[in-house]
Amino acid sequence: MSAQPETTTEPANGSVIEFPWSATAARAPQLAATMIEYLDQLAVSARPGTVSAYDIALRQFAACVIDADPPCRCVADVERHHIERYKLWLKDRRHNGKRLSTKTVRHRLGLVRVFFERIIEWGYDDAPRRVPIYPGDLPEVDEPLPKFLDDPTAAKFMAALATETRPARRLLVELLARTGMRVSEAGQLDDDAMVRIGDTHWLRVPVG
Repeated sequence: MSAQPETTTEPANGSVIEFPWSATAARAPQLAATMIEYLDQLAVSARPGTVSAYDIALRQFAACVIDADPPCRCVADVERHHIERYKLWLKDRRHNGKRLSTKTVRHRLGLVRVFFERIIEWGYDDAPRRVPIYPGDLPEVDEPLPKFLDDPTAAKFMAALATETRPARRLLVELLARTGMRVSEAGQLDDDAMVRIGDTHWLRVPVG
């Protein structure tokens, strides 16, 4: 199922390129030409790092497609089954002995999806009738848990806060730190939020 890494050495810097465009062009010239044209256009407005990310994703995708389906010679011929195979190819792929992270798989699929969206929008002759990658193809990435200050760091933070010369800022940070309220809740406090009940003062916080 997976394409074998074919490499070549670029004379400019001696780096090794996996799935070079020259090899793709030899097997599927129109497919390579369309993708390279897209990268050339992208280079006009995008940062080099963005162009490099697209270059890697498209080279891998092209290699996967023509390895699994040699008769597929152009982008317009890419169909849903090519995408499904590519998803499995990414799932099984390894880098430095480890499987690609869910974030990386999502990123690669997302780049290829945007490629299809743009060449359709830009009216490329070699474009499929519709985008073959759906939003549901992109794997869900677990949201990282919020990070909290440990006790020593929190103590240093509060000590630094004590030297703050602006009372309003010191009060706001104290409220956030000592009550656990959200920033949005602090921003919605009314002028009469502080109330006295018996001998104790209470802060009335709006329900978030």
